[in-house]
Amino acid sequence: RPGADRAWAGPGGGERDGCQYCQQGLLAALDRAWRRTLIKLALPGTRPAALAERLSEVRDVADRLNGPSGQNLFLQVQRAEDGRAVEYSFHHLLQECLRRQARTELGEGREHALVEAGRWYEQHGEVEAALQCYLDAPDYAAAEALLERAGPGLLAESRYVRLSGWLEALPPEDIEASPWLSYLMGAIRMELAPPSALEWLRLAREGFAAREETANELMVLATLLHFHWYVDADYAEGELLLRASEQLIIKVDPEATRPYRPNLLFSMALGYVFFRGDSRTGGELLDEAFQLTDFRRHPTQETLLRVARTFQCGITSEWTSFMNEIEVAQRSLSDRRITEVARMGVEVMSANILEMVGQFELYALQKDRLIARHEVLATSTMVLPFFYIWDIDEAVARGKYEHANALVDEALNKGLGYAHHLRSQFLHYRALTGSCGGGARGGSRIGRASSTNRWPLVHLPQLRPGRCGPCPAWIF
Repeated sequence: RPGADRAWAGPGGGERDGCQYCQQGLLAALDRAWRRTLIKLALPGTRPAALAERLSEVRDVADRLNGPSGQNLFLQVQRAEDGRAVEYSFHHLLQECLRRQARTELGEGREHALVEAGRWYEQHGEVEAALQCYLDAPDYAAAEALLERAGPGLLAESRYVRLSGWLEALPPEDIEASPWLSYLMGAIRMELAPPSALEWLRLAREGFAAREETANELMVLATLLHFHWYVDADYAEGELLLRASEQLIIKVDPEATRPYRPNLLFSMALGYVFFRGDSRTGGELLDEAFQLTDFRRHPTQETLLRVARTFQCGITSEWTSFMNEIEVAQRSLSDRRITEVARMGVEVMSANILEMVGQFELYALQKDRLIARHEVLATSTMVLPFFYIWDIDEAVARGKYEHANALVDEALNKGLGYAHHLRSQFLHYRALTGSCGGGARGGSRIGRASSTNRWPLVHLPQLRPGRCGPCPAWIF
């Protein structure tokens, strides 16, 4: 309220004087039960009237908060239209000082009050408030149980940063022991720090498999498939996981996979496209995913599906469809619910089409802006190697072979040829630039090295020796 900060400051004008004033001038004059009640009410983030009744140690808490003793500069009452008190709020400095008194005044009662508040919030569907109370108590068992139940829903709402904070407040060994918590951690890391997701996802898969929870294992496999074409480009591992997904999906009732089925179909579709070069099956799975997705409720899923469709269209040279999908996806970026990964996907493919049609200045502008906006994601996933590949494309198109070769060296020195097919692609360009620059013999030698890097892929279905297979660079 107006004047509260001045009244709070006390004679010395500082916050510490205010806390002394709270302890000596306010709390000391209250009876013990009322003092303890006020301290308990300061612990949760919000104080609904019904929760105040539950935590109170005095019978007339509503009268005290609404009556003369509650009418002061440091307490506000939010009321319904009929005049009933709905929620109470303390001045932030008073709340902080009350919380400081909690351990001394309440002892073990502090934890009990926070757990009680958490249970009340949970019963009334306020998951985030409940989690915060459990973690502040701390009651890790209650927090973990609630995260296992409510976490997937929060994940679907893209609450990645909040979920990450709650999970990191838990003991790491507890997360490792829970397949659900490991999965949540892995799924969140895919959005915030992709390279660190793999071990959590593997732990989650192992845990669900040990419990014989096939539907949940399939859910994790979908995210693992996404990891291997988006982050580390390990197509051999991706193919093994795709086979495992094929075996599990026929064992599971489709109803059991309904909450995540569009995401499963999305990941398997791109598994077929990238790991097997099978754009027909990939396209059929994308068709089914589009039919199952409620675009109004899940705009991120729609955006990712449209980005996936551009991959498929690129492989089959359906460029009109490619550009149509990008145009539709671009319109979705005004929706704040779209996640950063989905936004970056649209921006990457937009940059790609600009480079392919020869709009090199616009391509460079789009690329630079994208990296500035999404630096962590762009530099820790497949995006960075392909920006080098497209830069090399541009240099070759302009006849700047020495510059193209320098870009190849830079990419390889940065370790961007970490997958066989990526290294093959960079060496392919080196052979091309060597030949175009007059070094035909050197170009032939490097070309053979490029072909050798394709060989580790030939054990995959539909691949033959000497063929690059489903290398995404074919698209571009």
